[in-house]
Amino acid sequence: MIRAILLGVALAVLSIISAQATERPKITKGVIGNALKFSTGDSVDLSEHLPAMSQLDSFTFSTWVCDPKAPLAMVFSLSGPSEQHRIQLFLAQAYVRYGWQDGSHFDSISGRVDGWQPSQWYHVAVTVEDGVARLYRDGNLIGSGSAGSKIGTPVLNPSLVKNPSYLFLGRLEDGHQGEKVTTQNFEGKLGDVRIYAGALGQSIIRDFYENAVRK
Repeated sequence: MIRAILLGVALAVLSIISAQATERPKITKGVIGNALKFSTGDSVDLSEHLPAMSQLDSFTFSTWVCDPKAPLAMVFSLSGPSEQHRIQLFLAQAYVRYGWQDGSHFDSISGRVDGWQPSQWYHVAVTVEDGVARLYRDGNLIGSGSAGSKIGTPVLNPSLVKNPSYLFLGRLEDGHQGEKVTTQNFEGKLGDVRIYAGALGQSIIRDFYENAVRK
């Protein structure tokens, strides 16, 4: 089962299988139950959960990933009516990156990895709390920081995204002054997608990885 979970006072368990998708990913086998296989243009619209997500000042996003396509794979995004206000988790050939934009300039924190072997599943997670972003792969902390590596802007959390308008799995709605001009997408497989209110500790994130590997 693919699921998004927001844990906290008055926040319920949420299913994304029934979420809106203009181009719906195919269901395939994952590490834990089913997974989603994204082709060009596929995405899952999580906008029904936008009000809850956009209030979070700390959160955790975790998922299993297989065969992400280069040069970048957009795993998750929350954005305003233009690309000038956003947060996103995306993958490059040698990096896991958490990025944000609060105005004119984009910034990000990266965790270096040794690539993505074909047909191999990897566990990826990001947490944001108290202005610090932490990136994980397979339970290991691979990057962290309170400011971006490009121009040093402070880490953005969901509650700081201005005029939140889009919440996607596998897509970034990339526009200019409110006019849609292009999108960035994910190609590959995502499984056991989870979103938590609050930042989970490394031991819990490592358990996500190790418990699945033992099965």
